Amino acid sequence: MKKANACEKEQILRCVALEKRNLTERVFYSLRNIEDYFLEVISMTEDMTVDVNEIAKDLCENDDKSLLVKRFSDFCALLEEESSRNYELIITDLVAKLPGEQCFGVCGDHLEKIFQNNTLDEKVRYTAFFVYVTYLRRYKHINKARNALLTHEHEFKNFPTYDHLLSMVLSQLGPENLHAALSAAERACDKISDNAGVLHSYAATAAQLLEDFDKPHNSESVLEKALERLAKALKLTPDYPKFYSTQARLFSLNGDFIEAKKAIEKAIDLEPSSGKDYFIRYQDYQAVKIAIKHQQAIFEISKKLSEAEGNIKSISEKFMSDVEKAKMTSIEAVGFFAGVIGLVVSGVSVSANINVSESIVVILFLTAAMVFSFAAFSFIVHGIDNLSRAAFMVLIAIIISIVAIVSHAEFGRAEGAVAALIELPDIEKQAK
Repeated sequence: MKKANACEKEQILRCVALEKRNLTERVFYSLRNIEDYFLEVISMTEDMTVDVNEIAKDLCENDDKSLLVKRFSDFCALLEEESSRNYELIITDLVAKLPGEQCFGVCGDHLEKIFQNNTLDEKVRYTAFFVYVTYLRRYKHINKARNALLTHEHEFKNFPTYDHLLSMVLSQLGPENLHAALSAAERACDKISDNAGVLHSYAATAAQLLEDFDKPHNSESVLEKALERLAKALKLTPDYPKFYSTQARLFSLNGDFIEAKKAIEKAIDLEPSSGKDYFIRYQDYQAVKIAIKHQQAIFEISKKLSEAEGNIKSISEKFMSDVEKAKMTSIEAVGFFAGVIGLVVSGVSVSANINVSESIVVILFLTAAMVFSFAAFSFIVHGIDNLSRAAFMVLIAIIISIVAIVSHAEFGRAEGAVAALIELPDIEKQAK
């Protein structure tokens, strides 16, 4: 019984060992498959670089239409979705490898034949069109690029990057097209919100528009949106020098000159000196630095002018106020002297016909009337601001009138007493 148990145990151990070996082999082969997969991906990536060089050569030299279409179709099959940033970068790399003006006609003809071929896949046709327009832009055939975009709008406008292409072309056609370029860039951002190149294109177009004299009515909104979208582009692609150059321009337009200078210096530091277009890019960055200095100088001058205008306005308003006050004072003085002269003339005229006591009373009443009239005149001229002064003058006029009334009564009693004294001797004589 014990021997049977031992045999069973040995069989179990053999089965376990066999299963372990099979499991190890399966894991090994799985790992080999994974390794093969990654090697295949790496090989495809390497082939991508080769394809860019090869397709550039084919577009310039290959006259076999069928072979060219096949190779270009194979190239397109390796590309990511056309809304991705990598798609645009590979196209830009391809265009940079195409020859210049000497082969421009040949390359352009080959690309036109591909995107005008309605039997081909839409992605192949649109990619050829994208390369064609980018090629035209690179060598400054901007009007031709615009005509191509407008001619084939009905075929390609539903592709997300069509408006992106249109915006970049319109922005190179002069200030009169910048509003249309910004609108196209806006549509592109609405369609593709996570493509750093599309976001940067909006920011660059906005900067170009705001730097121009013909600014949109919603400048602050455009600038704010441009800064926001460029910040998002920098998060997606933090090491792209041109993005910082555009950011410097936007900071300068926003009056933040310290951050603008930091951004342009970062663009210069990030730009690889070994690049093919390094000298051109470096000159562009230096131009931005100079523009920032000019913008800062203009901003400071405008600020000082604004302050000076405010001071001049304040001084002018004070001067006009002083003139107005002087004018009113002069009018009051003229009125006062006219009243005095009237009082004197009236007093002389009245005094010639009545006795001294009555003349004094009349003059007091005339003085009260003159002061009351002057108070009314002052209130009319100065309004409510001079109410207290006018009230004080009315009070003086009332006091003078009371004095005149009291004086008249006292003079009357005095004259009565004098008359009684004069008549007393006559009465005594009559009594004797």
